[in-house]
Amino acid sequence: MVLKDAKKDRSSSLSLTQALIRQSRTMQYPELPTHIPGVAVRLEDDKVPDDEDVVRYLGKSAIRSLFNTGRTVFRASRRITKLTSEQSQRTNKFKGQAISSGFRGLLSRTGGFSVSVFPSYEFKDWDKDALREALGPAYDQVVTERLEMSVTLPKGQESDTALTAESLKGQLLGYIAGKLSCNTMEAESLVAFKEVLEVNTKELGGLISACQVTLPENAGTVNETWSVTPRQI
Repeated sequence: MVLKDAKKDRSSSLSLTQALIRQSRTMQYPELPTHIPGVAVRLEDDKVPDDEDVVRYLGKSAIRSLFNTGRTVFRASRRITKLTSEQSQRTNKFKGQAISSGFRGLLSRTGGFSVSVFPSYEFKDWDKDALREALGPAYDQVVTERLEMSVTLPKGQESDTALTAESLKGQLLGYIAGKLSCNTMEAESLVAFKEVLEVNTKELGGLISACQVTLPENAGTVNETWSVTPRQI
């Protein structure tokens, strides 16, 4: 057996049906000894030769190639894990030194590198009432309201009963109830609503900076994340 041909066959001939069948069943991967001392391979149960002679099935050169590549991958993975841990420690030290001093980066023309450190912000958990009260007439300028929903249709429904969301929850539930021939309470059990506020934080920050808006701290939350970005220049 030639290993590269097996790889080509798997990528080119595996159909959607075959893939669905494979992922739906529990696959067994028995370990089979090879000609390399202490080394075994795993094969899908339907690929194991009747005589379990994996050396004859795959070939010594293919097994040796798998072994050498796998060993390289393993060793590289160990080095990468170690380097990642060390780099994380260096990055945290660099951030700690930079943040407190207002430092945002350095560059070395002779060394051919730059290192930047800067924050990013994630705003969430907006309080609609607090925003509306603070922004007043500017609310619509800053905030976009979006209603997300998911509808679970009972099994056996015809595909032509596709539902179109209405702007108001009551109208939507009535529409679903009519389509499914059920009452609104049953319809509500099939629908999950989530109100999402999209806040233009740059616009909001500008209004606050211009002293046009005073925003209470309970209007939302913010997570600050600092990133260190090294680049070659």
